[in-house]
Order: sequence, then structure tokens, then C-alpha cells
Amino acid sequence: MISRRRRAGDPVPDGTPTIRRANRLRPRPRDPNARHRWPVERTNSWLRNWRRVSTRWERNPDYWLAVIQAAAAMVAWQMLEHSFR
Repeated sequence: MISRRRRAGDPVPDGTPTIRRANRLRPRPRDPNARHRWPVERTNSWLRNWRRVSTRWERNPDYWLAVIQAAAAMVAWQMLEHSFR
């Protein structure tokens, strides 16, 4: 588990967002790793746009690493090109 569950009877901390489940308001736990996970998930989704990366065709690990590095370089190039427009 990412966060510690609140036991029944424990007070809900102030500022905790709540969600409705089964007609009962329950606190939504905050994810302490969300800020760090977002760049990783975003980068993985950018790399998955490349067909050769999303479907692993290469059996040799060196070729696979080369394909991932080439895709990462192309993504970085596209981001830089878009930022200078």
C-alpha cells in the first residue's frame, strides 16, 4: 500500500478531499509519490507511441536498447523543436 489506512474512529485530517462510495463520504488518500510518478508515466507513454518500442521485435538486448535510445532521442528532439517555435 502506498499510504496508511485510517482506522474506524480515527479523525479525518483537515483538508483531506473526500469521495462518495456507496452513498458514504470517505476520505480520498493522498498519493505521496504522485509528483515523482507523473514524469515517468508521461515518458513511458511518449515512448509507447513508437510502434517498434510498443511491440518488441528485437531479440538481441543490444538492438532493443538501441531502439529505445533512438526513440528517446526522437522524443527529446520533438520536445525541443516544439519549445523553440
